[in-house]
Amino acid sequence: MSTGTKKESNPNRWAPAAGVLGLILLAVGIRAYRLGAQSVPYDDFNCYGYLNAPDIATYLTIIRHYNPESVPLYYLVQYLWSAVAGVTPERARWLAILLNAATVPLLWAAGRRLFGPPAGWVAALLFALSPLHLWHGQSLRPYPLVMLLAAASLFFLLRGLSPGARRCAAAHVAVTLLLPLAHLFTVWLLPFQMLALAAARRWRWLAAFAAVTVLEGVALFAYMGRMPHMAAAAYDMYRPPDTAGMLFDLAGDDAVIRLGEVLPCGTTWGWMPEGSVETLRGIRPALDWLLPTAYLLVLAGMAVLVLSRKKDGLDWRGILALLLAAAGPALLLCVLTFVWRPVMMPRYTMYSTLAFYLLAGGAAARLGRPGRTVLLATLLAPMLAQLALLLPASTRTNWKGAAALVRRDAGPGDLVIAAGMPSPERIFRMHYGGDGLPELRAATGRAMICEETVRHLNAASGEVSVWVVRDLKYSGDGGALLRCLEGAGLVTSCTTFHGHEGLELWRLRYSGRLADDACAGCAAPVEGYAGMLREAGVAVSTPEQEAGFIRELQYMLDAPSPPDKLGYAIIALMLSEEGSCELAEAFARASLRLAPEYGWGHFALGAALLGAGRPDEARAAFGKAWPDEPFLRLFRPLAEMRCASRETTPEMLSEVSRLRSMGIEVMLAPKPAPAG
Repeated sequence: MSTGTKKESNPNRWAPAAGVLGLILLAVGIRAYRLGAQSVPYDDFNCYGYLNAPDIATYLTIIRHYNPESVPLYYLVQYLWSAVAGVTPERARWLAILLNAATVPLLWAAGRRLFGPPAGWVAALLFALSPLHLWHGQSLRPYPLVMLLAAASLFFLLRGLSPGARRCAAAHVAVTLLLPLAHLFTVWLLPFQMLALAAARRWRWLAAFAAVTVLEGVALFAYMGRMPHMAAAAYDMYRPPDTAGMLFDLAGDDAVIRLGEVLPCGTTWGWMPEGSVETLRGIRPALDWLLPTAYLLVLAGMAVLVLSRKKDGLDWRGILALLLAAAGPALLLCVLTFVWRPVMMPRYTMYSTLAFYLLAGGAAARLGRPGRTVLLATLLAPMLAQLALLLPASTRTNWKGAAALVRRDAGPGDLVIAAGMPSPERIFRMHYGGDGLPELRAATGRAMICEETVRHLNAASGEVSVWVVRDLKYSGDGGALLRCLEGAGLVTSCTTFHGHEGLELWRLRYSGRLADDACAGCAAPVEGYAGMLREAGVAVSTPEQEAGFIRELQYMLDAPSPPDKLGYAIIALMLSEEGSCELAEAFARASLRLAPEYGWGHFALGAALLGAGRPDEARAAFGKAWPDEPFLRLFRPLAEMRCASRETTPEMLSEVSRLRSMGIEVMLAPKPAPAG
């Protein structure tokens, strides 16, 4: 008979691990649901589209050009992930899903440590079901990495602030200082964490954190000082919020429909009763207001606990740290919006939602069963209602739907014109996939759309169509385009694809021959373009020459462009592409008058001179573009080939193919050599 003692088994030993695993699977499940149906809109394409770059340095160079305000950490992680997992949209999105999955146990552990197990379950459940985090948890942008790092930062901060647990300072400082390397606007979290450390009298920790933050700030300041130039118009999307907007940005980020961060596609599951969409939309405003109301009540209640500092076992230091993280960054951005310039967007402070979830978990843990039930119902009802509208259909700009319709209905000889954001034809081509893509062109204005359509229909030998795909965010006034096309005599039909930015697919047809001046009514008034020529200092010798220059600008631009060194350079490149090299040279020199050392101005001048048959002058201009513009240096081999030979050579075409394989828009591309 054995004299040893036998350990009693604890049937609940593995219950917490099983519960956390269940929440992880829930978060992964709703993020992976219908993942393949999601399109790659412009913002996601600005990460995904260049993952075929040959090395990480080239990839980061391209990213810095297309995302000038970006910092490198997320893009480094995404590139390395794609090198292992492969470059497809679904595989690339799995990085975001897995980063969100790793965030769940950190939230659970943080809530459990500060308030007890029920708080951890509530915080992790709210994150798993959040429509905001569902949206960004499928994205190809830095936010999932930001959420993981923010959750780790809060975990180590709360653990280190607990009585008797002081050995987390190094981990907290290391993780927190990674945040600004993932997204710049996480810097607004840092001063509030320093306030929490000061309130807790963790002076050594605070001194080390502040010292390292200053060093990182100097490095980031130098990095951002070399940020590629952005035109002032790039900030036009920012608007000062009204009172309700500030309230929702502070405490209602999960009311995604109210904020416009995520838009439903107007459908839900087929098994739900008829009229469910209308019902959900009808109750949406009331449900949206439940979220900030509940969160503000939670904030107020927790603030009272901190001020009273009741000796009931609660760690007031940790609660204060969460209150500062939840409310501080949004309030700071609100102040900056009114004293500096508008900088508020819900996603910029979405890391604050993690603190809200933890505080809500803490409140639920302290309430009795009736109060806990009311609080959870108040928080979960809006989330579940929004998920019923978001999960069943593609919520991102539905390029896949538009491409599928063209693939199904387009005939031989049809033309597709992609209009809107920079280089929309690249995004359409990616979603079309495979063989059989009709002729595809990009257009920048309604006059160009109309004239390209008329030219194509008149040149066709049989019945053909022109398809115009345009996103609703970047493409300007659709009503003006409709009047332009109908005024030209074109028969139009339009299909609208709902989603984040919205998309329209127009089908244009005409039987017979259109007049050469059919698009005369599409151009904007002459006066603005005449002023644009004067502001750019374009020399005009005759009224006829001025009228010709104005027609060239009206063809490309729906409205005159404001004077800006980048704007002038881009216009010059567009004009060179269209063969208007004299006017292109004038705009390139206007860019250089504003900034004589500006690389893009010299590059645009080189393109104009090359197109005008002046390769030696073009070579000299290109030589001044390379030193300070890493992105433009990608085009150096092609520029040197073009300057060395006026003929299109196989080497040139091979270099163009190499550049296109990276996903970038190829400037200076020569025309293919004629057959034979």
